[in-house]
Amino acid sequence: MDATPPVPQPPPGARNLVVVVLDSLRYDSWLEAAPTNVAALGQVERRFSYASWTAPSHLNLLMGLLPHTNPREVYASEYYKQDFLRYNERLGVAGIEFRSFLPALFLPTYLKHSLGYANHARVSMPVLNEHTVINRDFDSYRLMPKHNDMAAMLDTLHFDPDRPSFCLLNVGETHYPYALPTEDPSRWPRI
Repeated sequence: MDATPPVPQPPPGARNLVVVVLDSLRYDSWLEAAPTNVAALGQVERRFSYASWTAPSHLNLLMGLLPHTNPREVYASEYYKQDFLRYNERLGVAGIEFRSFLPALFLPTYLKHSLGYANHARVSMPVLNEHTVINRDFDSYRLMPKHNDMAAMLDTLHFDPDRPSFCLLNVGETHYPYALPTEDPSRWPRI
């Protein structure tokens, strides 16, 4: 007998949420590169990851803690509460707050079991492979064959018209820059 509860119907107006992590990309490098297409998605903000390495920073991200603005003289708990309220705007759903994520405090779990989302992840870094602890409550989760091929990730995504999706994309092009997916890795520059 399956003890897994059925996935609920999504609330009306729930929107897809796509989180793209440009792994190891610094804010100053982003500004210097001055990308036009990606920048058109929204306002660029200087934010700080809760951890400086890929695996722990993604665990924080999947706890619902998006990179922070480094506010001064503010209790972390107060900042968390305000940041979690922004999920109402991001998802187009009312009534989301910090306690909504409890007890699991895990974004994919909340989205799937409380709001009826389909969850998908495409990752570039082996420290995030499908056997790691962060692969929880995802409907699909794939370590991509190449770390620097975001286009291949996009080709695998599917958005169900009847159910909103949460998609996590860990993009590795910025982790090891200047290497195209078609190039022979043995010819890449070595430090």
